[in-house]
Amino acid sequence: MNTAMSTTMNSGLTIAFICNGDKHPTIINYNIFGNEYWDDTPDNKSKIGYYFVYYFRKKYVYVHKIVNILQPSERPSSMTWKSDRQILCLSKNKITINWNDWISGIGLGAPYTPKYGSTHTSAWSFDELKNHKKFKTFNFEHFKNLIDQQCRDDEETNIINEI
Repeated sequence: MNTAMSTTMNSGLTIAFICNGDKHPTIINYNIFGNEYWDDTPDNKSKIGYYFVYYFRKKYVYVHKIVNILQPSERPSSMTWKSDRQILCLSKNKITINWNDWISGIGLGAPYTPKYGSTHTSAWSFDELKNHKKFKTFNFEHFKNLIDQQCRDDEETNIINEI
């Protein structure tokens, strides 16, 4: 199988929006469990292996990976409401990107437009991202390479610090 094809075949992107208001449920919930769990999209579209991105108050973009998906009946106790959405289990933060860098480029053509906004979590497969009218410039391969490089750099730093 073609390497480029295999790296994107089961890939996708889920985006959650953390609003600016300090009393908004998204910021309250993010502060309680946002680095571990999040509700899936309204139609439970996310998949294990998708990148999970928080648009954090238009200041930062935090990138995780979805490492597991729980059924609503398995909802962790820190998630105190009832929902029929799956629960996304997240990796540790892979990379933090400054909001201005995210929207202005760094070679990504990020999936954001100034008029685009949402309050619910959204997900797209790689193929959907390629064909999405608002995200036509998003370079998913470059995005993945940026994260992979950051993870390699972090691992090398950890090894050097252990020596």
